[in-house]
Amino acid sequence: DSCLHVFGPALRAFENDHLPGAYVPAGVTSLSLFEKLPIEFWSEVHVKKSDDRAALVDIHVFNDKWKVIALFEEVELRRTDTLSTGPLAAVPSSLGFTGLGAKSRAELIDLLKPLDKRRRINELSRWLTAEIKDTLGQAAEGMDIESLPPSTAFLEIGLDSLLVTELQRRIQEKLEFRFKPMQGLDYQSIESMAEYLHDEVLTADLIGQQV
Repeated sequence: DSCLHVFGPALRAFENDHLPGAYVPAGVTSLSLFEKLPIEFWSEVHVKKSDDRAALVDIHVFNDKWKVIALFEEVELRRTDTLSTGPLAAVPSSLGFTGLGAKSRAELIDLLKPLDKRRRINELSRWLTAEIKDTLGQAAEGMDIESLPPSTAFLEIGLDSLLVTELQRRIQEKLEFRFKPMQGLDYQSIESMAEYLHDEVLTADLIGQQV
């Protein structure tokens, strides 16, 4: 119940900023609790970044003397009507393929090292395509995802916000890194995500090789 009180002002803040709809927390960078929460407390929300699907906010919690007693930093909130409630949302991540999509970070590095950048991006795009098929599960059956242009947006492939979050989780787990809050929203196609992974995530392991 206390959590609902804290996030309530955040949801109302969206209406003031012309961002209507209900939002739910999807992640938080840090939570600092400076003292035990009293029975009554207040909160103040600062919207740092937003679009029509999500927002990044800081939440300050005060006691009745307006002393900060808790701080939520970089809370990622997602709009509920962008989340899938159909059967796709229930597709387990264990439903998957084994080939290219099963490659770990070390295996991908070994594959990419001998190649120039263009071919590396192509291989990463193939790896991402396999991960997308894993994420879609049974919904990928009958879809010729491999033939789609790499610039095709995830939404056009059939990945709603919830499935994109699952795809990001899979990528982070296999490549052993973490997106910054809302960073994944900047890369919404196979091509843009492949270039980001090459340039920002794997580059340290590829230094000294052809680029």
